[in-house]
Amino acid sequence: MNFKAAVAIVIDIEGGDKVVNHPDDPGGLTKWGISLRAFPELGEEGIRNLSREGAERLYLARYWIPAFCEEMP
Repeated sequence: MNFKAAVAIVIDIEGGDKVVNHPDDPGGLTKWGISLRAFPELGEEGIRNLSREGAERLYLARYWIPAFCEEMP
């Protein structure tokens, strides 16, 4: 699976562009599956204003590339 297909699945599962802050979710404020807990440098406004393209860049840089996903069968 390539990055574009994988990130589309993740974003769909994570609720897309809805901003959520569920009290039982340890990630706290979240949009596109990108949480304030995982990315505190974004701040609340950064999470709220995060574009899909911005979220995809974060997934690529912080998860896909470091995990060598392109090399997996």
